Amino acid sequence: MLRIQILFILIIGATTACAEDDNPALGKNAALKYWLAFARAGQRPQPQERQAISRGFRFPASPERAKIVERYAGAMLEMQRGAALSNCDWSLEFELDGPGTDLPHLIRIIDLGRAATVCARDHFDNGRLNEAVKLLTDTLRMGRHIEGGGWISSSMEGVLIDLATDSLAALAPNLSKAQLNSLLEELNNLPAPATLPQVLRSTEKYTAKWVRGARSQYERKDKRQVTLSTEMAILMKKLSAEEFDTEWKKYEIALEKVVAAAELPYDEFLKAGPALEQQFKDSGAVGKNLLPNIFRTRLASEYISESMLMLKAGLRMILNNATDANGTRDPYGANKPYLFKKTKFGFTLESAQIGQSTLTLEFGFDPAADPLNPVPVKPPKPPLAQDEQF
Repeated sequence: MLRIQILFILIIGATTACAEDDNPALGKNAALKYWLAFARAGQRPQPQERQAISRGFRFPASPERAKIVERYAGAMLEMQRGAALSNCDWSLEFELDGPGTDLPHLIRIIDLGRAATVCARDHFDNGRLNEAVKLLTDTLRMGRHIEGGGWISSSMEGVLIDLATDSLAALAPNLSKAQLNSLLEELNNLPAPATLPQVLRSTEKYTAKWVRGARSQYERKDKRQVTLSTEMAILMKKLSAEEFDTEWKKYEIALEKVVAAAELPYDEFLKAGPALEQQFKDSGAVGKNLLPNIFRTRLASEYISESMLMLKAGLRMILNNATDANGTRDPYGANKPYLFKKTKFGFTLESAQIGQSTLTLEFGFDPAADPLNPVPVKPPKPPLAQDEQF
């Protein structure tokens, strides 16, 4: 599946109220389970092992894969226990640390997601299809949990969605009708992601708290506790409190316009491009530091949405024994069918263009293929000399 590189953006999630010490729900926090998973996985994989894990679901059976599966067995158990919980609070304090908030869990979650696809392939090769599907859908749930209790980069969720949908599509032709129906139901019951307007509103709320606190500390010359980008530090040093408030109001006005644009249907949003660019220019010195790139932000959510829609469309095609994609509807292609192509082991679906790219999802795969060790293509035999042809 085409990998989409998405610029990191900040997403603010709702924080959970503190529970009482004797509340049994206190331990029902998926983040704690994920930290246990990180601990059981040990240190991050070294470059050679990381390259091996990058094969994901396409990693064929080998002693090397067996070692990876063994190493991550305990981590997968804890990860799936976390995915089964609805609450996930990473206890981040964006209002204190702002964009400088440390996020050590993000890269570890991506490591877990990649390892999960390798372990899912091991389940598949050993006939444990239900276990393979469950591990991959739990990876999708972990992607939703990234935003729980704090702020995240949406590209991280996009990576997990990409890994899991690619793997689920690959094994889908091998599922029974009952398994396909169960998978579709599970996908439909995944927690809904935050909408872009909600993200921007939350960003404004927590950013305002952080800026007010940082400004107060900066005026008191207590700079040790202030986490600022270089540009914001220069602004606070350069501008008086009154001037800074004026710049902040410009940012708030621009943000309102950006939120309104984020609520537009996709086609209308694209047409609003020049106006949005002008709003960014008019957002002032503060806005240029704090406003996200709205186009990359919107495309991130559109890619994620389209990946899930394509996966469901392909599953329904397999369920109905369809030989073409005429029954599918691509919302990014004027509701026309996805582009369909038959392959040796199944088929591919390709979306209409989203931004500058299209998405392709492959259903079925070659179990003998190894992305790191492709079978060399034999060169064509040279033509026979004329006197050798008879």
